[in-house]
Amino acid sequence: MAHDFSNASVLVVDDDPMATKFIKAILEGHGIADIVCVENGQQAVDAVAYHPDFDLAFTDIVMPEMNGFDLVKSLGRSGFAGKVAVMSGRGRHFLDKAGDVGGFFGSQVVAKLSKPLQPQQISRVLDKVYA
Repeated sequence: MAHDFSNASVLVVDDDPMATKFIKAILEGHGIADIVCVENGQQAVDAVAYHPDFDLAFTDIVMPEMNGFDLVKSLGRSGFAGKVAVMSGRGRHFLDKAGDVGGFFGSQVVAKLSKPLQPQQISRVLDKVYA
């Protein structure tokens, strides 16, 4: 069943411009127009403060200034209502730890994605969040 993503609002947090560009292209391919891309966790916190209605945030774990662990903590503490998909190329243990940290602090971590990402990983997250 095809979903209508036209009202979706997504935050992409990654310090790798190629990864950000890839994720954004996949999201746009699904018809999502409201996409904000930032390079680190602190910029993500600022973006959420300005635009608290994101449905979904894709976040890398290893980033400068504020990493993904601290970001999922901050999102949970702030009462962020959106879902979170964590991403890492550093191994499953990073993803599992981020999911545990997020859950402990109240973030709704719905996906743990290993890099390099594949388009179908992004599509599955969208289907799960917007089902």
